[in-house]
Amino acid sequence: MISSYTKNLKWALLALLTTLSTLVSGQDFVVIHVRGEIIRQQTNTQLKRGDKINGDEQIRFNSPEAVAAVLSTNRGRFILKSVDDKKGDSDLFYIFKSAVKPMRGRMSTRAGGINNALDFQKFFGEKLAFIGEELRIKVSKSTFPQNEGNFFYIRYTYSDEQINKKLTSRSDTLIINKTELLKVDGQRISEEEASDYILFYYDAANQNSQQISILDFAMISIADLKSILSAMKESDISVDPDEVALMVTELYGRCQQSNLVEALGALNK
Repeated sequence: MISSYTKNLKWALLALLTTLSTLVSGQDFVVIHVRGEIIRQQTNTQLKRGDKINGDEQIRFNSPEAVAAVLSTNRGRFILKSVDDKKGDSDLFYIFKSAVKPMRGRMSTRAGGINNALDFQKFFGEKLAFIGEELRIKVSKSTFPQNEGNFFYIRYTYSDEQINKKLTSRSDTLIINKTELLKVDGQRISEEEASDYILFYYDAANQNSQQISILDFAMISIADLKSILSAMKESDISVDPDEVALMVTELYGRCQQSNLVEALGALNK
């Protein structure tokens, strides 16, 4: 039996979506940034940065990662995403106003370090925006000592083969270096060629590898970040870390505060 609370919550959410749809109907939006391929039915062209689009237009999400950040002069910033899990369906069009919602991104400000496997699973439990060259994570020395015989490694799939990449560390900090991670036989491969990332820990004393967590990365280069900042400036949006985190999180996934701040600092040098 459905409780009265659940019924009321359901109706409240429906009312909110209906109100939002009414607010954006007929309004024009400026596209700030696009990830993936989104098609405008009216012109049969890809949605791109700088486009103006009406809330009543029809759009199609042509790739699994397709998402766009849009700006309304009157209503603020919105994120444009598929309204269900059928992304990449080349035959399915949506009315723009049914697929747009306010931005609510956030940075990961997790205090302290990783103490056990469950902490790793929580940290990587939702898509993580890997910005720039390195991702650093503090890990408990007592639970996961990191030295020549005890170390973390990532296994991923490339060209139907499993690739194992030993990770480096500095004291209690685990370091994931993007260039080294995506290097096979001495050659750099693209992010799109690698998939199914899994983190393992090797214990030399027991000669045993323990699967720690599945990793869900969205790789963002410094050039990608620079493009996002440029688009925000053109739209008169503040580029302080909190605002950038909001944009990155909605477009790519939750971002680590220290990772983002470091990448922003590299751009300002």
